[in-house]
Amino acid sequence: MLKQYSTKILLVCLVAVAAYIYHQDRRYHDLVAENQQLSVQLDQVKTLLRETEEKVVLLEKNSIEGMLEETNEVVVSGWETLLDTVKEELTKAKKRLNEEANKILEGGAVPPAKSQLPDNDASSIIEGERT
Repeated sequence: MLKQYSTKILLVCLVAVAAYIYHQDRRYHDLVAENQQLSVQLDQVKTLLRETEEKVVLLEKNSIEGMLEETNEVVVSGWETLLDTVKEELTKAKKRLNEEANKILEGGAVPPAKSQLPDNDASSIIEGERT
């Protein structure tokens, strides 16, 4: 009789363990499926976020502030180029004036015709005469 009860208890325990293992296996498969679904959703959200960020960048660029920033950059760049050109021309003019002054000093006396710069030389310095 004791053997019969032990067998029944053992059988009940086996059924309970099998049910528990089955339940855990089903739960594991459900979690794996949910994990895969969440991974797909995450990928979709990442793609949507990337697209949205690109749209935001485009909107910022096309906005008034963006256009003003680009315009300011172009204006500043133009002024820098203009200032560089003026600096180069002034350096050339200074070099020419120094060369003329050295020639005059080497000649001794200052000839009356060369004591003043002609008007056309002054305008050529301003206009950026090329030599």
